[in-house]
Amino acid sequence: MKMKILYLIPILLFSTSIFAQSLDSYTTDEIARMKFAVHLITYDTIGGWENAAGEAYYNIVISSFNENLTIPEITSSYITVKDKSQIDGIIKQLNMLKQSPPSWDALLIKQTQYLIYLDRALRRNTKYKMAINP
Repeated sequence: MKMKILYLIPILLFSTSIFAQSLDSYTTDEIARMKFAVHLITYDTIGGWENAAGEAYYNIVISSFNENLTIPEITSSYITVKDKSQIDGIIKQLNMLKQSPPSWDALLIKQTQYLIYLDRALRRNTKYKMAINP
């Protein structure tokens, strides 16, 4: 009887670790939607950094999320309070992406808003024949 229990313990531990890993598993479609959404929540942060350490941390967070859907924890005394709060806001949005990936329809609306923003920033006259404001 003791031998059976000793054999069951590793099996139980192994099965719980498999179950724990499957809680964060996403479909390939969800992964694609999360990765596509990153530039839609970060396009207005470019150029708003107080020092290079803040921008470096931002680049590490975005690259890590795009590659692995992970957000690294970095503690550095070189990052200013303003940069840290801006990065914390982006991390919060990335975590929200992981909790509930946006639909393709929502991404279409956000991408349309981004293109309108970009058009207004780069041109005097719009390049689009019809103005759409979703």
